[in-house]
Amino acid sequence: MTRSLSCGLRGMFAESFQYHPMGLLILALFIFTAGQSLLPKSYREGIVRFMQARATVFNAFYLVFVITFVSFGVVRALHHLAIRF
Repeated sequence: MTRSLSCGLRGMFAESFQYHPMGLLILALFIFTAGQSLLPKSYREGIVRFMQARATVFNAFYLVFVITFVSFGVVRALHHLAIRF
């Protein structure tokens, strides 16, 4: 994951995807979080209200993200394990 994020920050998107397909999405979330923290308080509160009003949608996205992230890790681990034997 660290290599994926590093490549993504350097604009090497294909390499980032090869290291970890979720790396670019996580990088986008990091950039969004950092960017919104620099906004005035009224804008940040507006973002919070927007997200709270659509909590079901954001919770669904979060659940899909976690399931995808964990599934990728399990599949990758099983693949590497199968190669060893």
